[in-house]
This record gives sequence, C-alpha cells and structure tokens, in this order.
Amino acid sequence: MVFHNPVTLAREFTTIDILSEGRVICGFGIGWSKDEYLAANIPYEKRGERADEILQVMKKIWTDDIVEFDGDFYKIPKSIIDPKPIQKPHPKILLGGFSPKTFERMIRYGCGYIGGLAGSFEYFHNSIKMFNDAIEKGSRDRRDFDLTILTYPYLMKSNSSEESDRAPMTGRTIDEIGSDLSMLKSSGVDRVILAVNTDKDYDVNETIEFVKELRKFCQ
Repeated sequence: MVFHNPVTLAREFTTIDILSEGRVICGFGIGWSKDEYLAANIPYEKRGERADEILQVMKKIWTDDIVEFDGDFYKIPKSIIDPKPIQKPHPKILLGGFSPKTFERMIRYGCGYIGGLAGSFEYFHNSIKMFNDAIEKGSRDRRDFDLTILTYPYLMKSNSSEESDRAPMTGRTIDEIGSDLSMLKSSGVDRVILAVNTDKDYDVNETIEFVKELRKFCQ
C-alpha cells in the first residue's frame, strides 16, 4: 500500500469497482522488507503513520465531493476527483498483518482483516484472537468487520510420500480438508480465498472438481 500514491491507487480501485459493478475488495499491507522500500524510494521509517494517511486520503477521494487533505506525507489542495465508486460509502478495505498496531489500525479506520492460513492452526487461532480482542477493546461490533482468510488447499495423492503430519487445508481426502473449511466458518471467517501453491503438482481439471466439492462445507 505505502509504495503507491494514494490518489492514483484510489482511482485505480474506483475503476475496477465500476468495471466489476461494485464487487472490488481492497486488500492492503504495509510490507516488512526494507529492500522493497529502498527499491520503491519510500522511507522505511514511519511506515505506519504513512499507511494511516493513505487510508484517510483514499476514503476522502471515494466519499467527498471536494477533496482536501493536509498531512505530513500527502497534501491535496481542494480538488474534484471523480468518478466515485459504485459501492457506498466506499469499497471494502481489508488489512493484512500480525502486529498489534495493525489490528489497532483496522479498528480505527473500520477495515476488515485478511489473514493467511499457511502455518499452524495455533498461529491462525492466535491471529483471530488478536483480531477479536482489538474489536472488543475498541468497543466495536464484530459484525462490522470482515474477516477473510487466504489459504492453499491441496489434495494429496493416495500414494504420496509426503509427511503424515497434516498441514491446514491439506489432506488425502475431501472430508479432511472440508473439516478445516468448516472450522474456519465456525471461527467467524466471512470469506475464504483459495490460492494455488506453485510448489505443488496440480491438475487443473481435478482442482476445479475439488473446489466444487469443497463448497458443500461452506453451506
């Protein structure tokens, strides 16, 4: 997020929102790699404060007829910035991250959480607890905050030599993986994004059928 100009970024998402007839979801993170900041010519210091201003600027662009902003990092004189998104008051914003400051930022700006289920279930449950604790601390309603999880489902071959210790969303049967999906639903997850792990050997047609089978665990 912080590698982009907020005016340009807001207008890009507006364009996608219009083209998708109001279905765009904005997923942001501030990053962790100093090398990426160096390559983007953005100071690594005060990246959290910069992210705060970007969120403020984008919301103003999406909602205000006359946009004006005077911050430490970004300044916009009185301007008309059109068009506006279809979604009102603005597209859904999800923030990724694992630090307490990230969860505080979600609550402060009314953003949802996008997390990953690539590690252990213990790590996942800890992240969800931090998310829920931040909402409670901010005296907000959990129903106002979207929880999205990105995960990498993989159906192992019956003769696979892979380790028997099952990673989340990985198993030798649909039911094994489906039980993980049911657990995500019971944990309050609103949306699951199924991604592809490029290290695995996928068959496209089999994967399509596999995903169709998984849908029954979301009902």
